[in-house]
Amino acid sequence: MIRDKTIGIIGLGLIGGSIARALKSKNKGYIVYAHDKQEKHLLSALKDGIIDKKCSINEFNSCHIIFICVPAYIMPSVLEELMPILKPGCIITDVGSTKGDVAALVSKLGLNDRFIGGHPLAGSERYGYEASKANLFENAYYCLTPFSKTQEKDLEILKAVISDMGAIPIEMTPEMHDKATAAISHVPHVVAALLVNLVGILDDQDNLMKTIAAGGFKDITRIASSSPDLWTGICLSNKDAILETLRRRSELL
Repeated sequence: MIRDKTIGIIGLGLIGGSIARALKSKNKGYIVYAHDKQEKHLLSALKDGIIDKKCSINEFNSCHIIFICVPAYIMPSVLEELMPILKPGCIITDVGSTKGDVAALVSKLGLNDRFIGGHPLAGSERYGYEASKANLFENAYYCLTPFSKTQEKDLEILKAVISDMGAIPIEMTPEMHDKATAAISHVPHVVAALLVNLVGILDDQDNLMKTIAAGGFKDITRIASSSPDLWTGICLSNKDAILETLRRRSELL
């Protein structure tokens, strides 16, 4: 049973906003603090009743669990800002699509006794707070990559929160995670973007290809409309696994 239900969320985009919505929709007594660089997202979340307080990072000192929902390249500055104000026993987790770089950073900062890597396998080609929804995680697998120093009670607490969000927690190593997501998520995004750009190069001035593109093309390229900034960061963070997967794909082709 989770006794302290004070949750902090840094970044109220698609995932952070959906975490807040999911926890509040269950009526299980969660108190949600949130921080986002865009004030309008925080004001919208307060109006929607999915957060209890908008605050700066140094006000997260009363949180029992903190979800960091920002791109990987912002993680170092966020963690360094959090470290001095964390209360004893506070669990930190992230929602990023790659885990190897995050694990290395966490180990370097000496946070591997309280940080548990996380990645919900749920999303959308849409992004931002406006795209968030309470049922985004329903029956979706939620990867967790604990460290050897992770306490079992902390892992069980985080699993319970994830279950309350409607997701199914599953454990694996950062290496297993990054290899798997390269094949099932990252390379498909690369391929979708390549197909869209290829048609742009090959199409004539009357845009014939774009005009007659039917359902099959749209289905396979839908995810290419996802945030380019987000996916640039993901590809750079997991480049070795992505390149190896692309090499194997080329062999099959």
